Amino acid sequence: MNLASRLSDAASAGQVLVDESCAALVGDAAQWLPSQPLVLKGLPDPVPVRLLGALGPPREPAVRTSFVNRAHELAALDEALRRTVA
Repeated sequence: MNLASRLSDAASAGQVLVDESCAALVGDAAQWLPSQPLVLKGLPDPVPVRLLGALGPPREPAVRTSFVNRAHELAALDEALRRTVA
């Protein structure tokens, strides 16, 4: 059973649902809206979830690791992020 897949299936078009542990990792980099716990196939108890309301402004990561000889891959990731938040 894949929780992310179940949450994706439960979300309406344009919605992003995550469990509380994921929302906690993202923290205040996003605005989270409360949602009713969901009963998901394969899980015995309802799952507390959060609905993505909005993304906060981009910020620098706490730790910056280097990509050695990965300029092409890093540029692709930067472009994907730019398209996502646009």
